[in-house]
Amino acid sequence: MEKALEGDQQKIENKNIYDEISDFNALYITTNADEHFDNKFLPGNIKYKIEDLDKDKLNKEKLYHIHGSIKDRESLVFRVDEYIKRYNTKEFNDFMKEISSRYIILFIGYGLAEFEILDFLVTKFYDGEGKLPKHYALVPYFKGEENICEYEQFYYKKLGINIVPYAKDTLGYDQLYEVIKKWRKDINVLSIVLQQSFKYIKECVENFNEKNVENVLQKIKNNKSLQDEFFNQLAETDKSNLWFEELKKQGYFLPNKNPKPIEDKWNVLDFLFNVSDKNKKNEDTDITKLLIEIIDEIIDYEDDEKNRIENWRTDKIIIKIIMNLPQDKIKDKYIDFIITALKSKWNNGFLEGTLAKYELANILNKKQMLKLLDNILEINPSDNRHSYGKIDIYWLQQILNKNKDTIGKEYPFDAANIGLDKIQSIIKNDKESYICYLINHTGSIENDDDGLGITYEKELINFTRDMLQYCSPKEISEEIKARINSNYAIYRRLAIHIISYHYEKLKDIFWGLEKNPLEDYESKYEIYRLLEDKSEIFNNSEIDKILYWIENKTYFIPENHKNDEEMKKIGIAYNKKEFIYPLLNSKNEKVISLYNKYNKINPTPIEHPEEMHKVIVKDFNYISPLKVQDLEKMTVEQICKFLNEFKGSNDFEEPSEEGLAETFEKYIIHNFSKEINNLNDYLDIPIIYQDAVISAFNKIDLGNNSVYIERMLDFLEKLSEKFYINLNSENDCIKSSLISLIRFMDDYLLKIDNLYYDKVLKKIKYILIKILENVKEEDVVCSDYITSALNTIRGNCYIALVKYSLKVAKVKFSNEEIKWENDVKELFTHNLDKEKETSLNYSAVLGMYLPQLMYLDEQWVVQNIDRIFDKKLEEYWKATMESYLGYSRFYLDIYILMKEHNHYEKGLKTNFNDKGINERLIKHVCIGYLNGEESLEEKTSLIVKLLDKQEIKSLEYVIEFILTSKNENIDTNIKLRIKELWVKLILVLENNSEYEEAQKLLFELCQWIYFIDVLDEDVVMWVKKYIKNCRHNYETYWIIKGLLKHGIKEPNKVADIYLVMIENEIYPRYEDEIRMLVTMFYNNGLKKQADEICNSYLSKGMKFLQDIYYKFNKVDKF
Repeated sequence: MEKALEGDQQKIENKNIYDEISDFNALYITTNADEHFDNKFLPGNIKYKIEDLDKDKLNKEKLYHIHGSIKDRESLVFRVDEYIKRYNTKEFNDFMKEISSRYIILFIGYGLAEFEILDFLVTKFYDGEGKLPKHYALVPYFKGEENICEYEQFYYKKLGINIVPYAKDTLGYDQLYEVIKKWRKDINVLSIVLQQSFKYIKECVENFNEKNVENVLQKIKNNKSLQDEFFNQLAETDKSNLWFEELKKQGYFLPNKNPKPIEDKWNVLDFLFNVSDKNKKNEDTDITKLLIEIIDEIIDYEDDEKNRIENWRTDKIIIKIIMNLPQDKIKDKYIDFIITALKSKWNNGFLEGTLAKYELANILNKKQMLKLLDNILEINPSDNRHSYGKIDIYWLQQILNKNKDTIGKEYPFDAANIGLDKIQSIIKNDKESYICYLINHTGSIENDDDGLGITYEKELINFTRDMLQYCSPKEISEEIKARINSNYAIYRRLAIHIISYHYEKLKDIFWGLEKNPLEDYESKYEIYRLLEDKSEIFNNSEIDKILYWIENKTYFIPENHKNDEEMKKIGIAYNKKEFIYPLLNSKNEKVISLYNKYNKINPTPIEHPEEMHKVIVKDFNYISPLKVQDLEKMTVEQICKFLNEFKGSNDFEEPSEEGLAETFEKYIIHNFSKEINNLNDYLDIPIIYQDAVISAFNKIDLGNNSVYIERMLDFLEKLSEKFYINLNSENDCIKSSLISLIRFMDDYLLKIDNLYYDKVLKKIKYILIKILENVKEEDVVCSDYITSALNTIRGNCYIALVKYSLKVAKVKFSNEEIKWENDVKELFTHNLDKEKETSLNYSAVLGMYLPQLMYLDEQWVVQNIDRIFDKKLEEYWKATMESYLGYSRFYLDIYILMKEHNHYEKGLKTNFNDKGINERLIKHVCIGYLNGEESLEEKTSLIVKLLDKQEIKSLEYVIEFILTSKNENIDTNIKLRIKELWVKLILVLENNSEYEEAQKLLFELCQWIYFIDVLDEDVVMWVKKYIKNCRHNYETYWIIKGLLKHGIKEPNKVADIYLVMIENEIYPRYEDEIRMLVTMFYNNGLKKQADEICNSYLSKGMKFLQDIYYKFNKVDKF
């Protein structure tokens, strides 16, 4: 018998009809003896004994086997005598009459052979009074059996049973599954059942009792949306603890139910956290015990392949639950779990952000906190400047800041040793690495923020420093003694800072140093701060010692000063003043006298060495041998002599030519009114300093001072001549400086609004043309032609000449057809000959500035268009075309001209190096089409040729262009062209529909609904057909905006489209717009559609439409 009652395993797994029936929200009665339906019910809700069939205890959450169950042979009713006995029992009669009178019965799965049972069931319990009860039976028929169906409908209608036929031709009896599945969906989305269920669950959660527990657990067992809502309610209620034990017994927290990270969040998590949160405030030891069991089961669980389930959402909540446990209940293995979870590839700062919210040092014990600290401070070398730490640097800072005070008060020495060990590991094992360099040359030890953002090495050092400051001087004195003599700068600097911090207890370490600490260049700032802060309490012998150190220190002397005793004396005087200055706080006469002595030699004010390491290392600023004030005291001859003779050091921490150039630039800026007369004296200084002069020019406000500008141009003319005379292919410095010179005239002088002096403009033109005549450079190899033109001398000259011509046109030729000067025009015409101008950069500039050239001389462009775009020379043509498409704006007149000369057609056949150029080309064709210059009816049209290529990427560019041109005020004719293009694109894409990319684009086209004024049947059909290809809900924004736009006139069509989205599991999340749409549906009498949308969203746990649903529906108590 058991074997006979076994089900079809394939159907059980793939088309289990009980999965659908169980969600009908009905009273379930079966005459089957098998157990296939039983697993949809809690064990206590399965009734099959005769004594269970009590009319007064009917419950919709139970399953009634009225003919018994295979699990109890004594309960079975199979033989005729058993039927007669059962159906003549008063209790059973009363039970069945109650069902027949109170409920409408739907018979499912009864065939022709079983109609006698239906007859018996109905007539047996009909008392002969009143109308026959109204019941239904789902019965399969073949098409062509209409007569049989009509006969049986007639017969059974007299018994109160309405036959509901369904066709079994295609799927046979499997069609029943599809019917039930559709009915189940309709019950939930078209009736108030789902809304009632949600309301009922909320009431039950707040009114905990045995009956509600039993009913709710049965209700959520087979309905995911109700289960999600149940746990959502539990996550917010104050009564979560009441439900906790029973839900654990039911197995809702078993670790194998923890979903994979790509699936939705485990719905029990927030409830578990709520339980732990309430328990933290008012502990129940039994609940604590259960929570620990759940934590242990989850973190210990391994799948069949011995892997843990790496779900960051679950890990996050488990960490939060752990943090709510009493400290003595937090196990060491929980720290191991946290460390493991932090390493997960699915964690992207989520878990670190969670940890940062807690005062971990108050929650974990010392051993656990130190273990976690050791892990989060671990280095993880990377090329990314801000990713040396194992965890995200921002969260590292937050965690350390949140816990350092508690750690510092409780166990600072242990924590400091972890920091020191991490530093030691870096400088010992990675001593050649960049991170090691940064560790030793970090900003000042005392400051948390160096103004350059958060970095791993800074956070590590800051934390170590803080812990050492919290330590008692006695426990760290030996450590400081060892560190101050270390070979590594970071240890020496930390030691000096800590001595200053604990000065009274640790000062003997500093004064007992055998070596002169002032020789330690890296520790200069920390030593300076110690002297500055503590000199007031130095005794005389300490003052004498520091003065001895100052007088006997070895000072750096620039190479060009070594034989100049006067300059050497001045430089050393300043350096000694640097260390004497902080000692002035002592008011010691020796200090004051010595300071005055050196100040008389060099009165330059002392600059505080604050953040010196930040300047040198992190900003990569160079050190200068002189300050601006030093240059101001020198004559022009002395300056030139110094600039010519100075030899910078390759040591980054020593004065360099780059540093001197920066100072010289500042000097020119601050003293420009004086130096404007001395510019020619700087024609023979090294290029690096001449470049500094040009850089200074760019930062000076010239106004319209023609005298200054003329003198600058005189200088630039002579300087450019020197440059191009000495230019060779290997001298990048001269090339770079010459480009800077050209750009100064281009980007600065020519942009001065009131610069209309003929003499000045002619000088600019003269310099540019002379450079072109004398510089014959090769093309620079760059990623594209535009970049190459912008980084070459000749390219910059041509660009500057175009801008010069535009300036002159504004002054002289604003009302003329030809707006540029003859000599410039002749130059440009002459160089159209590729034998005269071989550089591709000229071709690139012509493309870049084609609209400007069209403005200057339209006739010239029209006459020379095929020389500008020379199709005979492919590389030159590509240089011009790529630069035109990639740099300039679209102009319709240029488009028409180039189309007439077939340059766009050639472009469509060309494989450009830069794919962005292809996109720009297609954009131009689309704009031409929208403006009526292209037709979909002409085979020679560019838009037709583009579409006929059927290249998916090109079609994507077309669709994206329309989407990115969203404008509600589009011309009506353009909207009509968009629709015509839509039709054409559908035909092309359907020919390629086997490709996923084409399916995606068919969906993208649906967003064009926003541009259409009339929502005709074609558009509705397209959108309904292809919207199913949507991959992500966020892709539907413009569809929703379009539906909202059309909903005013065509609410029925809009509602139909929306329901197609719902049918395909597409749930847009734009709440304001969707609320407006649904309200619009209700107000237009589309209640059924609006109800379905509201209930569908609710079934997915989204409640933002509930208030609207309640407004138009009466949802009584369940």
